[in-house]
Amino acid sequence: MNDGVLYINIGLKHATHLVVSLWTLRRHWRGPVAIAAGCDASRAFVDRLVADKRLGPLQRVDFDYQKQAGKRSGSVYLAKTSMARFTPFDRTAFLDADTFVAGPIDDVFPQDAEIRLTQFCQWTTRTAKIRRRIAPWAEVCPDEVQWSLDHEYPAINTGVMGWRLGTISDHFHLDWAGTTAKRVCFICDELAAQLIAPYYPCQVLDDRWNASPKFAWERHGFDTPGADPRIWHGHGFKFVKSANGRRLWVPAYEEALSLNVGGIAEHVPIGADKAAKWRKYETLPDQPDEDDAGEEVAVTQKGRTA
Repeated sequence: MNDGVLYINIGLKHATHLVVSLWTLRRHWRGPVAIAAGCDASRAFVDRLVADKRLGPLQRVDFDYQKQAGKRSGSVYLAKTSMARFTPFDRTAFLDADTFVAGPIDDVFPQDAEIRLTQFCQWTTRTAKIRRRIAPWAEVCPDEVQWSLDHEYPAINTGVMGWRLGTISDHFHLDWAGTTAKRVCFICDELAAQLIAPYYPCQVLDDRWNASPKFAWERHGFDTPGADPRIWHGHGFKFVKSANGRRLWVPAYEEALSLNVGGIAEHVPIGADKAAKWRKYETLPDQPDEDDAGEEVAVTQKGRTA
């Protein structure tokens, strides 16, 4: 089985995040990694990462990112739903660039034909914020929205997920991309995945595999007895905007900087990467989060209408 980890990189907004994610990943995963680069700036940046043998085995996979007029960041979220076309692996564990690997990630790789998704915090479709986010989708996905409002289902975050090619996951990804395209907006990929996941054989991993430094620190942080976080997710720049996020992320960033991992000390443009300016947040209170998006939940497949 050809297993590997996939990232997607468009532009340089998360350049230092990606370096730190790779650097922490290599403490726990020595297998192949691919980075799908969607523009010239990304490709030049990824080439520098590939050249650093400490991060290997690492390869660049190219795709052409197309920004939709008037859609701002929504275009990036839509592009993310094509990730199954970018992966060179049979089984893929996908990580957002703003992740921090803290333990073994084997559970992200699926068994058989299931799709591995991850829950955000301990939120569900009964959580008010999630209900508010999916309600507007009733205009384009009325049946799926109604089902979600009527049933309690884990709140899905697509920053960490896994799948196997040549299985029903192929249909999931086609459905995911098509559903996302119906309403291109902020975190449209995540909300579309939320709506279609109940119709596929999914295993939803608890938030140890997608831990928020803002909302899950009491359960998974340094001072919690028995805590076993595997992957932290700095959603909305929470690795730099929250005090606990900085406790976790900054030491790894400074280590990567001192060792010039991936040429980070020479090539990452400070002005283009918010994470590189983390020090300005040290004297500020935790910042508001636009992405305020447990137990492991096994989900069985249910019928899906056209």
